[in-house]
Amino acid sequence: MGVININLNTDTGRPLIICIAGSDSQRPQVHFNLNGHTFKGVVYAPFCDKNEGVLVNAGNSTFMGTIVGTSISLRGNRSSYKYKDYIGGDDSSGSGGSAGSAGMKGTRLVTPPQGMNWD
Repeated sequence: MGVININLNTDTGRPLIICIAGSDSQRPQVHFNLNGHTFKGVVYAPFCDKNEGVLVNAGNSTFMGTIVGTSISLRGNRSSYKYKDYIGGDDSSGSGGSAGSAGMKGTRLVTPPQGMNWD
């Protein structure tokens, strides 16, 4: 499957869900370039490459959301990462401080798709 390049050309308003297809035998690399913008949402790539995985280039950008993948690499000068659990649970920030209330829940993936195991 090679490399899947995603380039953000504007700020996202509502949370956006990006799903990357794959399987045990076909595992793509994902390069997500924020290009100075703010992304809100989920990058769902549980079958991404185990070594390269999901690479987020966020120079002068903000990533606010959740990444699901086997391997994740975050890069970028003057970047901000705010981890918001849109999949289920409480909000938190990159510094570990609480950014939400204990009762706030997102969308939860209850049962994995057939042939996929949660590790």
